[in-house]
Amino acid sequence: MAKKEEVKKVLEDALESGISKKEIEKILKEKSPKPEKKEWLPNDIFSLIMLSLITVLSVVSLVFNIVTYKNTSGTITKDSTTKEETKDSTVASTEETSATTQDFSEDEELTDKQKLNLANCLKEKGVKVYFASWCGYCQAQHQSFGDDAWNVLDKVQCDTEDGGWTQECTDAGVQGVPTWIFSDGTNLPGRQALKTLAEKAGCQL
Repeated sequence: MAKKEEVKKVLEDALESGISKKEIEKILKEKSPKPEKKEWLPNDIFSLIMLSLITVLSVVSLVFNIVTYKNTSGTITKDSTTKEETKDSTVASTEETSATTQDFSEDEELTDKQKLNLANCLKEKGVKVYFASWCGYCQAQHQSFGDDAWNVLDKVQCDTEDGGWTQECTDAGVQGVPTWIFSDGTNLPGRQALKTLAEKAGCQL
């Protein structure tokens, strides 16, 4: 307010003295308050630093989350693969144990007619064989019977086209293939000698 009064007084004195317009403008310019230069205060500097720090922390947090997600996904995939490998390993172990405790040489001594008679008897006794298309021991069991006798057997394929396991095999409790299940509910996992199947089912060779 003091500045305005001072300027007003200067104008009044200049008008009374008959000073020219240019001189009045010069006087006003000298009396007018000069704009103050804005200085950075400590609070402003602190706010700027905090803003920069928050930005950096946000970027670091985002990168950390992305890396963590990738590592977690990789762990899940690895665990799933390990479980599948464990399952396959368990099946193979069961089959190998069965294979090493039996003598399959006698299968070759049987005639095609004997094998066919055995297959018919097993079917009549309600014996089922559960197998999978990818199973090597299933293929060996097929060869031990021969095509004609194998086609007579009551067979259940457990694997699906998408690599899954059929509900029928799950309900039957089949965890490895081949598995022979008899009418009394008992089962023989793994490849079996034809003599063993005949004795278990009560069939004559």
